[in-house]
Amino acid sequence: MALISTELKIASDFFQAVADILGPKYEESKKKGADYVRLAQDKAQDYQQLGQDKTQEYQNKAQDYQKFGQDKVNEYSKAGQEKKEQVKDQAGQTKEDAKAKAGQK
Repeated sequence: MALISTELKIASDFFQAVADILGPKYEESKKKGADYVRLAQDKAQDYQQLGQDKTQEYQNKAQDYQKFGQDKVNEYSKAGQEKKEQVKDQAGQTKEDAKAKAGQK
């Protein structure tokens, strides 16, 4: 019985020594793992914010280009209307000239 008790005490002391050595290392690695997770979450938030900023920037640029395009369409439409009026006036003048020449003959 004493022999078994001594062996159990030796085994208990051995496992206690192993726990004393590995316990702090386990806690340290657990803490490092938590730190890595926190850093990864911070980076993810940074990248998310950066993505949102870029999205907003591109939306603003798209709106600017759309406005520029609409301004150009309006400009060319106005120029087309003016040209149409000029051609219409010229056609009317040519028609009157043709009538005048026809009346002279």
